[in-house]
Amino acid sequence: MYYFKDVNVPFKLKTEDEVLKKGKYDFEILKDFRQAIYYLRIKKNNKRICNVLGEYLYYKQRGAIVNPEVPDKPKFGMRRNPVTKDVIIIFESGRKYSKYPFIKIRFIMQYEE
Repeated sequence: MYYFKDVNVPFKLKTEDEVLKKGKYDFEILKDFRQAIYYLRIKKNNKRICNVLGEYLYYKQRGAIVNPEVPDKPKFGMRRNPVTKDVIIIFESGRKYSKYPFIKIRFIMQYEE
């Protein structure tokens, strides 16, 4: 669906098998068309490191008016929750992305300081 190159990750991310060091990674958003499931694929030097299952989020409806919280272009963001040691990664495709508009997906991973 979408590809983000050289995303700076300022903390260590935990996967099922290993801990990813701080640094730059490529993040790819994938969709399984058979089941409408979304994945975040993390890559380094064109090698796949892991896939993270995502959760589809719905925008709040505002009648026939286009919701102002929907960005125009694809958007990607991360925020940490220090209490639970979670990283919440949000992908929004935006309203003008021709293939898959109005998609918002949340991915949750663990992190280390």
